[in-house]
Amino acid sequence: TTDAPTTTKEAVTTVKSTTIAHKTTTEMQSTTPTMMKYTFTAEKDTTLFEIDDGERGSGSGPYLFAGMIGQGKLRRALMYFNFSSLKGMQIKKATLVLHCLRTGKSEKPDMFELHRVQANWGEGASVAFNGIGEEPETDDATWDSRYYNRDPPVLWKNKGGDFTTKVSASQSLFATGRYEWTSNELAKDVQHMTDNPSSNYGWLLRGGEETLRSAKLFHSRESDEIEFIPMVVVYADKVVADPCETACYSHGTRTAYDMDM
Repeated sequence: TTDAPTTTKEAVTTVKSTTIAHKTTTEMQSTTPTMMKYTFTAEKDTTLFEIDDGERGSGSGPYLFAGMIGQGKLRRALMYFNFSSLKGMQIKKATLVLHCLRTGKSEKPDMFELHRVQANWGEGASVAFNGIGEEPETDDATWDSRYYNRDPPVLWKNKGGDFTTKVSASQSLFATGRYEWTSNELAKDVQHMTDNPSSNYGWLLRGGEETLRSAKLFHSRESDEIEFIPMVVVYADKVVADPCETACYSHGTRTAYDMDM
């Protein structure tokens, strides 16, 4: 199921004033950006399980899996966030936050990458508590299918998910704990997803795909521990009318506002 988007925001700028020489009204048609912090939680997420025969899913499970398990099979996580409330804003920074609560027995850190997904996918009712997965339910995303049990079948063009080759952000993982993925490319992704909501299919997380037992287990959006569910923190500028246009003229001078970043 899909819950209503969870978004919080707060101002993160302070304002200071300086005095500049008066210019004509036409020349002073300026704008003042206001930086805001927004926090989004995942609206859907799931794991793609590579297996020898059949398909597995965990659309409503409390965990996400990524990496390679001991049997040499891969796991990839899918996550979708709704950024429609940012329409018309300029994205300055984006950070995806996950909480890892279990790791495989790999003896070295592995790089885990985010890639923008290129096709829509489903989140069914299957629930898996381990890295093997469960029998998928209708509309589950699986290693083979974007929407399981559709007639006609709705498959990935490439098994294991359709995603960009460009890495949106990467992070080295080894131990349990909180991890963050952030980069200029990730901010560009959020801008693209905001400006083009019909092509926002979320991100795919993959990593350690050449390392046996590199698999990591993360809290999903269905986790009972709400503080650990997947989230994206976004810093964005909203362009507003310059208050000086109407309130700051005085005796041939005006006050210009800028931001302390």
